[in-house]
Amino acid sequence: MTSHPNLVLIMADQLALQFTGTYGHPVVQTPNINALAARGARFDATYCNDPLCAPSRTAFMTGRQPTQIKTYDSVVVFPSEVPTFAHALRA
Repeated sequence: MTSHPNLVLIMADQLALQFTGTYGHPVVQTPNINALAARGARFDATYCNDPLCAPSRTAFMTGRQPTQIKTYDSVVVFPSEVPTFAHALRA
């Protein structure tokens, strides 16, 4: 029997690390995120590729800069022929 790895990806607009209980916020309660972080991997040193959400998501999904994919703003269509990590996971 082949074992497949579990992968949980949390991506939210307007959420910074310091606003989760996982990273010590004194008021905000995020018990499920805390539990996942305690049992898995945390990325503590990351950055955003673009100040706009859609180009940033294309960079995240593809590993390429938004300028390479020509997703300059949030109204440009993400080309379906551009490979993403989702394609790799499906394969």
